Amino acid sequence: MGQKYFLLGFDFFELFDLEQIMQYYRKYEIYYKDAYEKSWYMIGYYKGYGEYQFIDSEKEAKNNSSYLVYIQVGNRKDIPLNFEKWLDRFIVAQRSRYWFW
Repeated sequence: MGQKYFLLGFDFFELFDLEQIMQYYRKYEIYYKDAYEKSWYMIGYYKGYGEYQFIDSEKEAKNNSSYLVYIQVGNRKDIPLNFEKWLDRFIVAQRSRYWFW
């Protein structure tokens, strides 16, 4: 099971572990191919908001440091940070979705 951050009732962000990421990828062709790019690996979700976070493996492979993608009810937000900076700021912001500020 992945790491859950800032639990407040049923509202939390869960960062997936490797097995959960691979489980998503194995199910891609069945459930997700019409919704998300094949190069995206789902790495977590914000329970209570129905939002998902991905790593765009094509951008990461090209050393593009803005490889995080956040999906919010059909809207795409490219996050101009690498994962380490995103996580550090998420912890400091105490579960606030600061990338929308």
